[in-house]
Amino acid sequence: MWLYKSSSPNAANALVDAENLRWVIDTGLTPDGFMINPYGVVPMVSFHNPPQLLSAGVDNIARRSELWPVMPVQDAINSLLFNTILTANQQGYRQRWVTGLEVKLDDKGNPIEPFKSGIDRLWQTEDPNVKMGEFSTSDITPLVTGLDMLTHSIAAISQVPPHYFSASADRLSGESIKAAETGLIQKVQRKQVAFGGAWEEVMRIAGQIAGNDELAKARNAEVMWKSPETRSEATLAQAALVRQQTGVPWQTVMEYLGYSPQEIDRMYELRKRDQADFAALAPLQPVLRLTEAVGGPGMPPAPDVVPGQGEQPGAPVTQNPGKAGPAPPAPGGNF
Repeated sequence: MWLYKSSSPNAANALVDAENLRWVIDTGLTPDGFMINPYGVVPMVSFHNPPQLLSAGVDNIARRSELWPVMPVQDAINSLLFNTILTANQQGYRQRWVTGLEVKLDDKGNPIEPFKSGIDRLWQTEDPNVKMGEFSTSDITPLVTGLDMLTHSIAAISQVPPHYFSASADRLSGESIKAAETGLIQKVQRKQVAFGGAWEEVMRIAGQIAGNDELAKARNAEVMWKSPETRSEATLAQAALVRQQTGVPWQTVMEYLGYSPQEIDRMYELRKRDQADFAALAPLQPVLRLTEAVGGPGMPPAPDVVPGQGEQPGAPVTQNPGKAGPAPPAPGGNF
């Protein structure tokens, strides 16, 4: 591995002169500027923008920026927006005219402005031959319509919902917004697949540099992306229930609901604790049913006792004939 440096170091916070930049071998670390890469791999990972269509006639189409397809349309928008602002400044206000008026000159022969124009000023003359009028303003509606058309073209090319470019989202229903975002969501999901592999390689290189062999050799590592879809809690819960009923494992259902691996592990431990508690209480179920029958603590009250009966130690408990209640268990019976 050869080490290089710039022949003329730049000052602090100075821009790099790309045209005059020249690289020379750096001998600061080794006498000849050559050293063995201790990691065996260049610590650089390329994030390729996944292509939509491959064409042999276009060079490097698979590595174009996501903004490349809409750049010509954006240039047209910039030009049209400049013309709109220029028209509004120059022809947005009514221009007045006057004919038949004698213009006076000053001592140097320069014409003197007969009127001082202003929003709070009025033109007035006593000459009956003078005529006054005004020019109509220019209508910028066609220019604004053209801007809207080009904006919708960018939305169609980039698969970005049109309401992202305007304030009309508050007038759309939830289903309309979801349908409009379908293309964008599918596009994001494709990016997640492509960029996920690059991030996994980044983590493996990081593990190799940090000396973590387990992470450096983790070929089965997987990037956990958050779902780009906007879904309501009710819709999400219903979809998770359907997956569970069709036999999808519990952990996979939790991942679908958006829980992180740490949250899933914590919930799994809590589920095991709850199951252990239920298993420990299983032998006590007959006792709990007996307690409920006689009105124990936290249970429904026991049946009323007839006064004078069942009050002496060892006396049998008699139900109140006027109120229905469960009969006392027989001696030696199962509770």
